[in-house]
Amino acid sequence: MAWGQATTSELVLALGGLALLVAMFLPWYDGPARASANAWQAFELLDLALLAVVLLAVAPFAASALELAVPRLQLSLAVLGAASCTTILVLYRLVNPPGVDDQGTSAAVGAWLGLLVNAGLVAAAYWVSRGAEPA
Repeated sequence: MAWGQATTSELVLALGGLALLVAMFLPWYDGPARASANAWQAFELLDLALLAVVLLAVAPFAASALELAVPRLQLSLAVLGAASCTTILVLYRLVNPPGVDDQGTSAAVGAWLGLLVNAGLVAAAYWVSRGAEPA
């Protein structure tokens, strides 16, 4: 493995993907009677989209580290597009929580962290696609 091949922005992107994975296990919604739900419990499809973003975010770093002949620009653009979409969807779910009876349901720390990390992934994917290092 050639860890030196990976750029700092690819490392930041990969760490952001791992941070999103961790955030998915935190409580995203608090409901009545102290019930809480993480991303895996609260969503039907958005959790799978978030997992796809995690895998895509780690891909450029893994490709560089493993010296794979994978076009990193296309990978970073895929992360940019996917993370942009999931950022909008997470923001929508912050405004409109999932579930039929959402009375008393409020967003918890995982949802806010998920939004923040998704937005960070958009910025990191942009840096990787431009070939620039974050300052």
